[in-house]
Order: sequence, then C-alpha cells, then structure tokens
Amino acid sequence: DVHTRAADIERVQRMNRNLTAIYWAIAVIGLVGFSLSLGANLWANVDRKRKELSVLRLVGFRTLDIAWFPVVQALYAAVLGWALAVGLYQLVAWVINKMMASQLEAGQMVCRLLPHHYQIALALTCVAAVLSAALAGLRSARVEPSESLRDL
Repeated sequence: DVHTRAADIERVQRMNRNLTAIYWAIAVIGLVGFSLSLGANLWANVDRKRKELSVLRLVGFRTLDIAWFPVVQALYAAVLGWALAVGLYQLVAWVINKMMASQLEAGQMVCRLLPHHYQIALALTCVAAVLSAALAGLRSARVEPSESLRDL
C-alpha cells in the first residue's frame, strides 16, 4: 500500500510560513524601536550640545556641516551595531549548527545567512539610522551662532 504524507507536508509548510511571518513582525518592530530610540537619543544630544554647535557656527561652519553631525554619528552607531550583531550571530549560528550536527548530513547547516542577507541588513540599518537622525540634523541646523554669545 502507498500512503501519502501530503497532510503532514502541508502542516510543516504552513508552520514555516507562520514562523516566517512572526520573524518578520519581530524584525520590523525591532527596526522601528531602533529608529525611535536612536532618533530620541540624537535629538537629546543636539539639545545638550547646543552651545558647542553654536560656537562651531560662529567660527564658520556652514549649516549643512552642522546638520551632518547627528547623521554621521548615527551612521557610526549603525555600522558598529551591525558589526556587533553579525559577530554575535556568527557565534550563535556556530553553536546551533554544532548542536544539531548529529541530526544532519555532512555539510548541512540549520542556521545560515547568505552574503546578500548581511548586505540587506546593513542597508536597512543605515537607512533607518539616517532617517532617524534627519530630525536631529534639522534641529542642529537651526542652532544660531548668537546662542554661544548669550551664555558668556
């Protein structure tokens, strides 16, 4: 007798689709949380450094130069955070694959990302960082040079 396992295969595929949807929901929530947190931090940083930014304006820095400070700061944080996350992922993936090696054939892996996955993650992280820093950059561009003179 021939028995089909189509129902079991369909159940596993449905579970895979559901887990993928859950993964993407968590990833989007994390990206939004990262953006809001970084944006609020950079906004507060501009408020703390108003005097220093106004001195820079007073000595001749252009408005665009001042606006780039939070953006560059956000890009540094994003790239370093991405590098740390990739390093942690590599470690965890190695541990998972090592634990599951006895259940797999030689050369197979349970946990693996392709190079373009890393590139997509870096691009999304940098875009989110720049967008979250844009408001802080606009706020820093509005700092007047005269503000440094008022505090003297």
